[in-house]
Amino acid sequence: MDLEKKVDSILSSSPKVIILDMEGVSYISSMGVSVILTTKKNLEKTGGVFIMANLQPQIKKVFEIVATLPNLRIFASIEEADVYLGKMQQDEIEKKKPHLD
Repeated sequence: MDLEKKVDSILSSSPKVIILDMEGVSYISSMGVSVILTTKKNLEKTGGVFIMANLQPQIKKVFEIVATLPNLRIFASIEEADVYLGKMQQDEIEKKKPHLD
């Protein structure tokens, strides 16, 4: 995964801060969430700070859900988790669209 390789390269230089600009991210899979959470954990182990900025509402919602279920396994597979995350993000996008009633 490109993100994982890039992050590993950055972490190898022992940064004090990593800022992840999420402005162009409109969808995140369970694998992407995993890479981000692992990065945060590894950086904080060394006293560093991890920051995410410019999260789209649907991406923010994913991290809110993940934070409320930190140790639960609620999906039978990665594919099932990705289907759920995709649906949840699409629902959040639909909430933001103007409705013609």
